[in-house]
Amino acid sequence: MKTAGILVAVALAAIATTAHAGCDTLPAPVTAYVRAHPGWAVVRVADLVSDDQALWAQYHKGLCPGWAKAKLDAARRPFYAVALISRTQEKLMLIDGAGGVSELVPANRLTTPMVVWTVLPGVYRDENTGRDVHISTQSITYEKMEAVATQFYLKHGKIRSLLAAQ
Repeated sequence: MKTAGILVAVALAAIATTAHAGCDTLPAPVTAYVRAHPGWAVVRVADLVSDDQALWAQYHKGLCPGWAKAKLDAARRPFYAVALISRTQEKLMLIDGAGGVSELVPANRLTTPMVVWTVLPGVYRDENTGRDVHISTQSITYEKMEAVATQFYLKHGKIRSLLAAQ
C-alpha cells in the first residue's frame, strides 16, 4: 500500500505547477498572517527531515514547502495555502488574495512537517471512496511525505477535500 501511495504522490508531483520560487519572499497576505500570529512559521526546506528534503528537491525543486499559490475558482482569484509550524504543532491555512482566512487543517501535534503544493486541474481518485473526482481548477495538496496526502479544492463556493494518497 505504501508503494501505491508513493506512486500517487510522484504522479501528483509531476503535474504540480511552479507558481513561485523558494521561501525567501512570501506573498504579502502570507507575510501579514504570519506577523499577526507570533509563534507560527511557514514550513521551510530546512524544517524537513533529510529524506523529505531529498524528495522535495527531486519533485518540487526551487519551491517552498510551506506555501502554494492556486487559482481555486472560476474567477481565477489567487489563494495561498500555508503550511505552518510552531514548536509543537502544525496546521494548514488558506488565505485569499483579499486577506480572508480559513483553517483547512486545525492545529495538531507536530511530528515531521507536512508540505503544501499546487496541482493542476484534472481527474483525481479519492482513496476514501474509490471514486474519481473531476476538478476544473487548480487545487492544493497537503502531504506528509511518503505517507498521506489530502487534496483541497473549491466546488460551488465550498472547500472540499479528497484523500489523494495513503
